[in-house]
This record gives sequence, C-alpha cells and structure tokens, in this order.
Amino acid sequence: MPNNQMKILDEARDAFHSGKYPEALEKYDYFFEHALNDDPHSLYGVRLSYCLDEWAQLGEKYPEALTRLENKRDHTLAQIVKTKAPERFHDYIAICKYLGSPSLPIKPFLRFHAEDRDLSKIIVRFIWDKLVKEGLWEICISYLPDPKESYKHSVYKFDETMKVCKSDPGLGGEDFEQQIKGWYVRDVSNILLVLKSNGKTDEFVLIREHSRSDLQSRGYPELAVKIEDKLTL
Repeated sequence: MPNNQMKILDEARDAFHSGKYPEALEKYDYFFEHALNDDPHSLYGVRLSYCLDEWAQLGEKYPEALTRLENKRDHTLAQIVKTKAPERFHDYIAICKYLGSPSLPIKPFLRFHAEDRDLSKIIVRFIWDKLVKEGLWEICISYLPDPKESYKHSVYKFDETMKVCKSDPGLGGEDFEQQIKGWYVRDVSNILLVLKSNGKTDEFVLIREHSRSDLQSRGYPELAVKIEDKLTL
C-alpha cells in the first residue's frame, strides 16, 4: 500500500534530521526504488520531487549520498537504453534536475533522436519544454506532426483540469488555478514558437487566432496576452 511506502519516506526524513545520514540514504534509495510497487500513480510525483530533493540535500551533508544519486542517474540512463521504458527517462530528467544539471538530458535525447527514433518518440513528452527553451527548432518540429491536434489536446487538458480545480477547492484553490493557467500558456506558446521558428506561418496564424477566441469565450483574455509575451521574448 502507498501508506507503507510513505512510512519509509518519513523514516528517511527522521533519520536525516537526526543526523543518521547512512540510514537516511538507505531509506531514500529504498523509497525511490519501491514507491511505485503497489500503485504506479499515487506516489509518482512524490518520488520524483520530494524524495529526490531531500536526497540531494542529504548529499550536501553526506557525500556518499551525492555519489549514490549520481550513480543512480547513470544507471537510469543505461536502463533507458536497455528497457526502452519511457518512465525511466522521466526518472533521469528528475535526477539531473536535483543534481543541478537540468540541461544534461538533452544530449542523450539527441542521440536517441538520431539513432533510435522509436524510443525518442515515446520519451519526447518529458523533454519537449527543454527542447523548445533551447531553441532546437528543427528537432521540435519533427515531433509536431499535427499542430492543430496538439493545440486541441492543450485546450482539452486546460478545460478538464479547470473543472477538477473548481469542483474541489481543497485541491489548491487559487494557487492550483494559476498553475493550470501557466501550463496552458506554456503549452500553447511552445506550439506557436515551434511553428513560427520553422516558417509554418499559416498554421501559426490559425492556432494563434483559435487560442485568442477560445480564451475570450472562456473568460481568460489575459492569458492571450501572456502567450503573446512569450512569442516576443
């Protein structure tokens, strides 16, 4: 059960705060490896955020923890090649982030793009935002075969997530709503930037106008302004 795995994480935290660093390391490592055993969803985010963040903090006080996390990073990359499991690339990205090297995954992704396109297609969703941020426009457009469909998916995700947010204020209220809006602005501006930077003018204009109209009809015209700001950076 997820509660049993959370007990391990709590024990890791207690050991860390008590200065029992070797014990804390073993607990963090165990949690990372086993958090999804009983339920692949409920602790997915905790495993790739709180666990790794705290593990990296432990590494600042106990070098062995940092070495173990670096080894985990390298082993995870090897597992991607061996298993072709897309979630392992998500693990790799998260570990790199908390080790202070968030751009490191770009290089292996470009290798997969060149040598194993089947693999790169199923992991690109985890690194798409970084590819856009780095301005790798030709790479990005190769993973955007149907921009209109990608835009429709962004709108659907926005609508459905906003429904959930508004139906249950306990999920985060205003903070969660602002996060959802930020995701939409990011997703749509990324599509538009890729189209604009690859000279896909007709599709760029069409999707930008659809976004403006959709946001106006939903009562969020301010998000259209934020998208325009992203396009002029």
